[in-house]
Amino acid sequence: MQRHNLLTVLPLLARLAAGQDPSITQAPAGPEVTGKATIWSTIDYTLQRSCVQHCIWYNGPLPRGAYYHDWDDVGGELGCGHAPINGCYCNTKYSSSATSYFSSCIPYYCGSTADPENLVSAISLYDAYCATANGNPSKPVPSPVPAQATAAAKVSSSADAAATSNAPNAPNSPATPPASSGTTRPASAAAETAVGASGTQSSASPSDSGSSDSNGGGMSKGAKIGIAVGASLGGVALIAIGVVSYMLHKRRVANSKEQPMGGIQEGVAVYYELKKMKSASQLLFLALSASLALCPSFGAASPEPHGHGDNDFKSRCSQLKRTFRPPGTTVLLATFVATGTNLTFPESANNTCPKFIVTQADICRLRLRTTTGSDSSFISEVFMPVGWERGPRRFLMAGNGGLNGCISYLDLVFGNRLGFATTSQDNGHAGDTALPFLNHPGVIEDYVYRGLINGGRLGKSAVSHFYSKNIQKSYYWGCSAGGRQGMRLAQDFPKEYDGILAAAPALYSPAGNGLSARIFKITGPPGAPTWLSLDQWRRVHQMVIDQCDWIDGVLDNVLEDPMKCEPRPEALLCAHGQTWKSHRCLTSPQVNTVRQFYSPFYGKNGELIYPRWNPLTREFLGFRVLYGGVPSYFAQEWYQNALYSDRSWTIANDWSLDTFYDDQRANLYGIATNKTNLSGLKSSGAKLIVYHGLTDGLIPSTASYRYYDDVVRDMGLRSEQLDDFFRFFPVSGLDHCYSGEGPWFVGGPAQTAIVGGSNIDPEDGALMKLVKWVEGGPRHAPETLMGHILVNGTVQGKREHCKYPSKTVYKGTGDPKLPSSWKCNNVVV
Repeated sequence: MQRHNLLTVLPLLARLAAGQDPSITQAPAGPEVTGKATIWSTIDYTLQRSCVQHCIWYNGPLPRGAYYHDWDDVGGELGCGHAPINGCYCNTKYSSSATSYFSSCIPYYCGSTADPENLVSAISLYDAYCATANGNPSKPVPSPVPAQATAAAKVSSSADAAATSNAPNAPNSPATPPASSGTTRPASAAAETAVGASGTQSSASPSDSGSSDSNGGGMSKGAKIGIAVGASLGGVALIAIGVVSYMLHKRRVANSKEQPMGGIQEGVAVYYELKKMKSASQLLFLALSASLALCPSFGAASPEPHGHGDNDFKSRCSQLKRTFRPPGTTVLLATFVATGTNLTFPESANNTCPKFIVTQADICRLRLRTTTGSDSSFISEVFMPVGWERGPRRFLMAGNGGLNGCISYLDLVFGNRLGFATTSQDNGHAGDTALPFLNHPGVIEDYVYRGLINGGRLGKSAVSHFYSKNIQKSYYWGCSAGGRQGMRLAQDFPKEYDGILAAAPALYSPAGNGLSARIFKITGPPGAPTWLSLDQWRRVHQMVIDQCDWIDGVLDNVLEDPMKCEPRPEALLCAHGQTWKSHRCLTSPQVNTVRQFYSPFYGKNGELIYPRWNPLTREFLGFRVLYGGVPSYFAQEWYQNALYSDRSWTIANDWSLDTFYDDQRANLYGIATNKTNLSGLKSSGAKLIVYHGLTDGLIPSTASYRYYDDVVRDMGLRSEQLDDFFRFFPVSGLDHCYSGEGPWFVGGPAQTAIVGGSNIDPEDGALMKLVKWVEGGPRHAPETLMGHILVNGTVQGKREHCKYPSKTVYKGTGDPKLPSSWKCNNVVV
C-alpha cells in the first residue's frame, strides 16, 4: 500500500476508534451550518463502480437529455429535479420507480452480462441514503465535505484578493441566468477567488520546503526508545493492514467486479473491513499514530521513483503568478500538485462540471482567466508534469462535449500519465447549458471556436515559458462537440496542431439540431399515438438484431456494416385484436414512427439535410436524450439562447423546417463545421484521425461517412491519397463516445476517463496511434484501431477496426473475440 493510501485511511480509523461512523465527513472546526448531505458525498457512493455511479449522479462528458441537464439521474428519472435533498427524491411511493430505473440503467452502463450485484448495490445505496437524515428534508445535518477532502488546504494570494476587492460588480440583467444554471464571466465581473478557482488538494503531499526534523547529531535515549516502540507498533499496524488488504484483494479477485482503486477508495475499503472489528481498529489506529509520530521519516515527503518534484520545480511553478503574464490573462493559481492527489473543485458545486479528480503525475497546475471581449472570458488550466523537458516534449489539448462549459480534467490527467503537458478550457461559461449565451454574443463566440483557439495557444505559451523549452509536437483530441472542435481546427486552423483526433464529431451542426427537433415531431410527447415507451424501443432494438446480426457472420449483437441493414419495422405490426401487452407488437402509427426514424432527413426541395441513423443505436441513451418524448435539450437551448434569443421559444410549439433554414443561414461563428476542402491540412503536414461509433445514439455515424466522401469529391482525391493526412475509422459496438456491447474501447477521449485505461496498454490506444503516425511517418500510419471488449472493466476480447472504405470482415472461422479471426477487406462491396 502506498504512503498516500496509508495517510488517507488514518482519519477514517481515528473516527472509527472514537466510535464515529464517518460515512459523511463532517466540516472542520467552525460554526455549524444547517444543510443536507448529497448521496454522492457518502463513502458508499465512492466505493461503487464507475458505471454504477453514472446511474446515480452523472459527471461525464456526455449530454444526458432534455430534462435532466446532467444533474442527478435518479432525481431526474423520478421527476424530482436535480437535487436529492428534497421530499420528492426519497418519497416512498417512488421507490419502485427508482428500482425500475436502476434495472434499466445499470445493465446499460455496466453491460448486460455484468455482475448482478451491481444492481443490488445501487438499489441498496439509494435505500440506505433515503433511510437516513441525509435523505430526510426535515432533519438538518452538519454541512458535508466530500469524503475525499480529508485534508482541505486553502490557497490564496494577495493578487487574487486585490483583484476580487477592486473588480466592479457585473451589471444586473434579467437575461443573466442564475448561477445554478450556468454562468457567464463578463470581463467586468469580479475575479475568482483563489479558493474557488483552485479546488482542494486533499491527499497528503510533500512539503514544498523539503525540510525534515533532525537534531544534527546523535540521538537521545528517549528518541531511540520511542523509535523502537513506534517501529514495533508500526509493525503490528502494517501486518493488520496487510491482512485486511489481502482480504480485500482476495474478495475482488473472487468477484471479478472491482476496478483498481485509488488512494481514497483503498483507504475507505480498508475502513469498511475494519469496521467489522472495532477493537482491532482502535489498536491499529493507536499503533499507526504512534509509529508515524515517533518515526518522522515514515510520513515525510521523501523522493520516490515517480518523484514528488524537486524544490526547483516547485519554486518555478509557484513563481508563475509573477513570471507568466500574457496579455489579457490573469494567473489565478500556480501550485505544485503531487501524483495521487485528490483535487476537488468547489466552483463546480452548482453546475454539471467534474467535482474532483485524482492526479496521475507530479505536476505544476496553472489556472488562468483570459478576457476575450466586453462580455466574455474563459477559464483554462494547464497541467505540466515533472520531467517533461527530458522526454519527447509533447503537448495535448483536450476538447469539450455537448454545450459543455467544463474543463476536461479527466483527459488532462490521462495525458499527464503518458508524459504530455496538457491543457483544456471551459468555452467561456460554466456547466452543460446554453443559458449563458442569451444576449451574450461573445460567450457564443468563445463556445464555437475562440476559447478553443486561444486556450490552446495560451497553454502552449505557458508550457514553453515554464520549461524554457520548445514543444516538439502538439496534439488535440475531443469527442462529440469536442470532435466538432477538432474538425474546426482541421478546416480553419490546420497549422495549430501536428495531430488531431476527432471522435464522433458533431458535424453539420444546424442539420444536427434540425434532426433532433424533427425526432420529437415524429414521436410526439408521452401518450401520443406515435410515441413508443422504452420497452417498445428495446423491442425495436431486438428486431434489428434478429433481422441483421447474421450479416457479418457473427451473432454477437454487433453490426460490423450497419449500412447493409435495412430494418423492416412492419414485422412488429399488431394483427387485429393484438396489443402490446398481449403480443408485444406495435400499432400502425408506432411502426410509422420507427420507419421515419430510420429514414434520412430531407428539406423542402428534397435535398438531403442529414443521413439516416444507423440501425442498432443504443435504445436506452437515445430514449433519454432524443426520442423519449421530450425535445432535445441541446437543440432547444441553442435555438432559445443563441439563434433566437427568446426563452419562450420551444421546439414543441415553434419548430418547423424554416427553423433549420434560419439556423443554417445564420451559421453563428461557423458552428456548422462542414467545410470539405482540407487543402490547408494537407499542406501543413498535420494528421487527422476521425472515428465514430456505429451504435451512436446521439450523433448518427452516417454523418462521418458522408463527410469523408464529401472530402473525397471536393478535393478530387482517391482514398489512398487522402490517407496521407486524413483517416476515418468506423468503430462497431461503440455508443456515443464511450460504452457499448462490442469492441468499443479504442483508448479515445472520454473513454480513458471511464475505465481509467489501467489494464489496457496505452500503446494500443487511438492517441498513441496518432502520435506514431505524426512522429514516425508514413510507415507508422494506422491501418486499424484496436477495439477492446470490456466486461466489468476487464478485457474480454479484441477486434481491429479497419479504416474506411475498407471493411472489417470475419474470416469465417476462429474465436470472434480474437483479432486474428478478422481481416480488412479492401474491396469496397
